Amino acid sequence: MPPEYMQGATMATAMGDVYCFGILMLQISMGIRPDTLFKEQSNGKGVRFVEWAKKKVAQNLHMEILDANISREGLEESGVVEFLRIALLCASDSSMDRPPMREVVELSKLIST
Repeated sequence: MPPEYMQGATMATAMGDVYCFGILMLQISMGIRPDTLFKEQSNGKGVRFVEWAKKKVAQNLHMEILDANISREGLEESGVVEFLRIALLCASDSSMDRPPMREVVELSKLIST
């Protein structure tokens, strides 16, 4: 569910759909349910799925966070980097920071396999 729904939004919006699409991209690429909480080593608290993915991407662990069932054969890291960049852009907490879906489609066309 987009963060704005938890803040009281009652209507579905295009930007809410973009958020959900980003979450779906992350879920498919990582093979992890979006309601999964990850324990932080330093304080033992749970970290949300999207926050965990952002941290891993910031650490340049793009290939390591992919689902183990995804074949690495012929998979270019630059494509994975761009895919996750788009996914996290869509899954931004702020609806104002999310791209419109037509831009997501255009960005996706640039991803190499």
